[in-house]
Amino acid sequence: MIKIGKHGMCHVKTLGSLREQFQEEEKMIDYLKMDVEGSEWPSLEAMFKEGFLTKYVKQIGIEYHSYGIKKSPKRFLAILAKLEELGFRKWNVHWNMHCLRKKKNTLSITFCTEVYYVNINILKRV
Repeated sequence: MIKIGKHGMCHVKTLGSLREQFQEEEKMIDYLKMDVEGSEWPSLEAMFKEGFLTKYVKQIGIEYHSYGIKKSPKRFLAILAKLEELGFRKWNVHWNMHCLRKKKNTLSITFCTEVYYVNINILKRV
């Protein structure tokens, strides 16, 4: 269960549990896109625990949101370092302009970044 907003809870499944449920544990994922509106951080932590990213994901695209980073910067840096440790290398980064936020008397800024990674461990096997 995860908290949704201020009022609700939602039952969610991890990608690993869905792969197991549909008997897809050994299938390769060519491209995994994560756009989970701020839940990318706990989702990545769950995927690290499940241990299939390095072995079964060729590329991953993640929309990172910056909310919460100021409260726990070490946690977020550890997650980014873990992706690197697992063999994921950035190959493209760009701002998501659909996440613009106006600041008083200044230019608009975005709080979302799209980052694309390639898994060098799988490239070595090909």
